[in-house]
Amino acid sequence: MVSLNALNKITTDKCFKQMLYLYTKVILGYTKNNRVKDALQLFYEMPIRDIISWNSMTKGCFNCGDLAMAKKVFERIPEKDVISGQQPLIGLFQHGRVENAEILYLQMPSRDIAGWNSMIYGYISIIELQMLSSYLR
Repeated sequence: MVSLNALNKITTDKCFKQMLYLYTKVILGYTKNNRVKDALQLFYEMPIRDIISWNSMTKGCFNCGDLAMAKKVFERIPEKDVISGQQPLIGLFQHGRVENAEILYLQMPSRDIAGWNSMIYGYISIIELQMLSSYLR
């Protein structure tokens, strides 16, 4: 038989997960519409944040071109995962900051296959842009 405390915990956990999902979706919606200030306000008002919400906010700042805020959010992530480590690399490449991405990669405490894949992706993106630019001239 399930106790009332156990049932309450299950319900509360499920509600928190659904609430986190909803907040994160709204944040992504704001950043896709270049409303980074609204996204940040909602993000900081969230009663609880998980790694997905942190990563989404970091990516949203990069996508909106707010590199300084992306860095601030990234630096405040309490426990980074593989995806969190890759967001700044990809974001810097997206904004043509190749040297900054290289420096960041070299400063990473552990350079793994995911980080190297992000670097390769970034280099390929830059090459493709250069090729396209040459073609359009």
